[in-house]
Amino acid sequence: MEISACSLKILIVGSNVRGSLENAYLRALKRVGVGEIEIFDMDLHRLYFHGPKIITSLMNRLTLAVSRLYVGSKLRLYLSDKRRNYDVVIVFKGMELSRSVLESCRVSQPRAVWVNVNPDDPFNIGSRGSTNAHIINSLTFYDFYLTWSRTLLCKLKAHGCKRVDYLPFGYDPESHVLPPRPVCTKPGCISFVGTCDPEREAILTELSDYDLRIFGNDWDRVSKRSPLYRRLVAQTVYGHELCEIVSSSAVCLNILRSQNAGAHNMRTFEIPAMGGLMLTNRSEEQNQFFPEGEGCLMFAGVTELRKQLDWALMNQDRAQRIRARGIELVRGHSYLERANQLLTIISDPQSSGL
Repeated sequence: MEISACSLKILIVGSNVRGSLENAYLRALKRVGVGEIEIFDMDLHRLYFHGPKIITSLMNRLTLAVSRLYVGSKLRLYLSDKRRNYDVVIVFKGMELSRSVLESCRVSQPRAVWVNVNPDDPFNIGSRGSTNAHIINSLTFYDFYLTWSRTLLCKLKAHGCKRVDYLPFGYDPESHVLPPRPVCTKPGCISFVGTCDPEREAILTELSDYDLRIFGNDWDRVSKRSPLYRRLVAQTVYGHELCEIVSSSAVCLNILRSQNAGAHNMRTFEIPAMGGLMLTNRSEEQNQFFPEGEGCLMFAGVTELRKQLDWALMNQDRAQRIRARGIELVRGHSYLERANQLLTIISDPQSSGL
């Protein structure tokens, strides 16, 4: 079927917090001309306790099941309103939504095409934040299942998903921008912006003798006795502050998590979009977007990572050319392009990324 964006009425189901993938797509779909678009903000309906970290962590874990039931009931009620008739419902991930909730929602919206955009690996059962039974049980519910990883395409198809397609990450043209004026690169300064996990902590600890600055969530778990502790700067950074950090760093590290191995992540596009020189794990997909030694630097293992850092710091002229090429190559990979790609995918009933 041929779809005209201006005639579509779309509902996004997810988090509307600034910086979320859902929020980026919400703004992008508006800008590419979608007629009507709304968002059901799950954050407004989640049961979440605030207070001391130890207490809130325990309380939120204990009430998680109840919170998910509540979110599902609210969505079901929202979609049962006969004044709401959507052409497309896009669910981002969907950890709160059981198969039975989704099925009842489809009854309320019989003409809607249901799409899932999952920024994680639905089969990564070892990660509590990546997937759960709701996601696994609902894979075959969706008319379209869109993933950032080419490796996952075959797994999703083998699991019985109706239609699967490849939708890479991108960058937000409103948030990930080059500074309005050139920023002087700070000699020797290396930055990492991302959430703490054991693998990242181990790698970065091996770099604690460099002028390293670390930003992101959960780094407060690092021991004060660790050599990495003095390299921690701030929990979260967004907007202009993030762009300035990235553009002024001599090197920006992008350490892929295990589920992204061989593929890419959000920072793959965000770093060059903000004018950074990216040094990242060697992977086939990243090399397709930003060829190694031309649009970025890559490594495999800490020994090569240190060699690449030393090379970049000692060869600033050549490193700057790679940085500039990365900025050129990232054009065309914003969420505006991804929004158009999403609309193209759902307009083709035979769509498949295989």
